[in-house]
Amino acid sequence: MINIKKIPSAVTAAVLALALTACSGNTESETSSPSTSDASSDYENLSSINISEGQSSDSDNESEPPDILFKYKDNEELGGVELTKYIGRTRDVIFPAEIDGKEVTSITNSIFFKYEGIESITILNGIKDIKDGAFYGCTGIEKIKIPQSVTHIGKGAFAGCTGLKKLIISNGVSEIDEGAFFGCSGLTNISIPPSVERIGQNAFGNCSELKKFIVDEENRYYTVKNGILYTKDMTRLVQCPAKKEGKITIPDGVTEIDSNAFHDCVGLTSITLPDSVKKIGKYAFSSCLGLTSLNIPDNVTEIEEGAFYNCCELTSLTIPSGVTKIKTGTFAGCPGLTSLTIPSGVTEIGAGAFTGCRGLSNLFIPDSVTAIGNNAFMFFSASVTYKGRIYNSDEYKKLYSVKNDN
Repeated sequence: MINIKKIPSAVTAAVLALALTACSGNTESETSSPSTSDASSDYENLSSINISEGQSSDSDNESEPPDILFKYKDNEELGGVELTKYIGRTRDVIFPAEIDGKEVTSITNSIFFKYEGIESITILNGIKDIKDGAFYGCTGIEKIKIPQSVTHIGKGAFAGCTGLKKLIISNGVSEIDEGAFFGCSGLTNISIPPSVERIGQNAFGNCSELKKFIVDEENRYYTVKNGILYTKDMTRLVQCPAKKEGKITIPDGVTEIDSNAFHDCVGLTSITLPDSVKKIGKYAFSSCLGLTSLNIPDNVTEIEEGAFYNCCELTSLTIPSGVTKIKTGTFAGCPGLTSLTIPSGVTEIGAGAFTGCRGLSNLFIPDSVTAIGNNAFMFFSASVTYKGRIYNSDEYKKLYSVKNDN
């Protein structure tokens, strides 16, 4: 007996957004959905950062000297003290290296969460850690210099600083966490110093004006080629600048395309991937609105959710034989697809996988498939052939829960 299992419908907000295509020319009533970046990058890459406005509230052990502009508490991890709350009123804020005779070693989570009144910040040398969401949404900041004493920039630390135009990361920073500068739309280039050892996923995602990365030649962990950021061994493509245009060819030897690596690269028309690629990360090519040509190499065995979401102009794709799961929203919002081949080894089709693929006239699902997610074919008019039977649009729901006793 073969059971077609029902994949749970309690999908994330991002997946619900994937059910509605935002491609130009497909803005019917059902497409009044969150924006493309909300559907992929905003939700997918910042939801885990756990930034909240209440992070910098008072606590019993905080000190409040009358002659200083910050509250603080003991830093048990790094020693010294951690700045926890700003109590001044100036728009130009200086973060001291010492306060009340004590060394300042860190800036707490969300200390300036969406604080629009701040216009400039100066972080004095001595501070070691800028924690998660510290300056999240501070849209008035135009220039930031991270001093050489800082070793860690937390998740979403400067995310949403849309006014930021100049960023200096000093040699000393070793870790730039997930989404650290996500959505800093004023940045046009980013320089990575020799000291950086780890760059988290989407650290510079949604930087819509970014033209190139620059990596110091002495950096042992990262490198750059044609403005695109790679790991030093050239096996993982970390991120392509959003302003990259035209046709690009990824060099042989790259095995993995990072999550959101090409997200919102609207000027790219053609991407050639080498045969060495084995994995394509979440939302890797999402919202590449101008992309008309892309090959999926035969050696690819894993394609993560939303990988080709909202690639409006793609017309044809062949899924390699080594892929066994078509994950949530993988091809959602691709109305230009007229040809798509699913190999016989696929066993699962995720929720919303083909939502909004209006260009397909028919889709053949191999007998190897044993699970089809809810709304896999939402806003989809093609006939679907499975186990010798043709299902039309009013019968799709049967595919999500049917039990086949063959």
